[in-house]
Amino acid sequence: MRGKIQDHELKFPFTLRRGVGLWRLAFLGGKPLAPVAEDKSEAWHRGRYLVEGAGHCAECHSPRNVAGAVPLKRRFSGGPNPEGTGYIPNITPDDTGIGFWTARDIARYLEEGVSPIGMKAGGDMKEVIANTSRLSAQDRHAMAEYLKSVAAVEAPNAGTTKPNRTDEIVMLPAAHAATGPSRLAALEASPDVVDKQGVLYVVAPTPLTVAQAGGAEDGKLLGAAEITVLAREASKIQVRVEGWQLDGSESALYALQGQRILKAVLTPEAIGKVKRQKSVQDEHTGQQWHQVSLDVWIAPKGLSGDLASLWQHSKETYHATCATCHALPHTQDFLANQWIGTLGAMKRSRRWTMPSIGCCWRGCKTIPRMSIRPRMPGHERRAGGCGERAGLACRARLAGGAAARASG
Repeated sequence: MRGKIQDHELKFPFTLRRGVGLWRLAFLGGKPLAPVAEDKSEAWHRGRYLVEGAGHCAECHSPRNVAGAVPLKRRFSGGPNPEGTGYIPNITPDDTGIGFWTARDIARYLEEGVSPIGMKAGGDMKEVIANTSRLSAQDRHAMAEYLKSVAAVEAPNAGTTKPNRTDEIVMLPAAHAATGPSRLAALEASPDVVDKQGVLYVVAPTPLTVAQAGGAEDGKLLGAAEITVLAREASKIQVRVEGWQLDGSESALYALQGQRILKAVLTPEAIGKVKRQKSVQDEHTGQQWHQVSLDVWIAPKGLSGDLASLWQHSKETYHATCATCHALPHTQDFLANQWIGTLGAMKRSRRWTMPSIGCCWRGCKTIPRMSIRPRMPGHERRAGGCGERAGLACRARLAGGAAARASG
């Protein structure tokens, strides 16, 4: 079969082949790995081979300088993902890394992908675990023994506080009260689109009333909820929202049967206006679900005519926020019900608004394969799959085949 090799997408000066030689002169010592250490066990030497060679763990779990080289004194201390999607954690035996992990914890993580505090491996590490889980138990324990022996580096993960090693009491930062304007506002459609389009989507929580005259609100439509326009008046539009209700929880209107993906929250007045189309009993739980619709009045603002733009915002929020301090979780790792607590628990430590959390939550359980990494702005790829700076380093290592030395 004939095929065409994909062209490199590196920018100057990384397009210069001679640059590889210069990089090797600057960052490669031309020396093999240090000889056998007589005071170390056979398992330690096996672990060193797997971690430094076959596994090349330091290539991801280390920061890089402007030339793409890994500083020797910062190896395994974590840093920005060369792929441009978040932050890779510190795995040195420091308090800011995995110092509290035992060798058994590390070996179990390499087999099952679950940390000592119950967190699942996410992002690229999930793919790594798929491979390390096939190693023998002896090999995983050998890797753990070696990782426990590398130099400890104090390097708090992004978004976490610096450890306090003094006797002084230091208060943690207060919650981020001032989060700034939400980017959701930029997704609102123009008045012309709202006036002409028959199907619209809620951008941020929107008050609703069952009566055209208004008065006290009878509930809210939530982010990304689909609505059908029934009538238009000067200052209001009548819309229909459809979804599912659960017996005993009539104040919530869900997008799907059996999943807590909220479309609207209702007061008793609004609940009384809900129309039922059909009822279904869940065969697993015995719960009674009702497919319903509700006609309400809302202000013609805070709406979008393009659902794809809302999902794109959700995807960008997910990648930019949920990969800052840790590996990016796969959206399939949590149920719709679990995402509520997972995202809500992060409100204090992340600078995002409740509407953004809601939109992100809806996206996590609605967008197929949302956990696939997007190409980040300014991030270029080459045929080999490395980022721009890391790409030059990879080319030099492949050409030289020697261990990189420190850049200082």
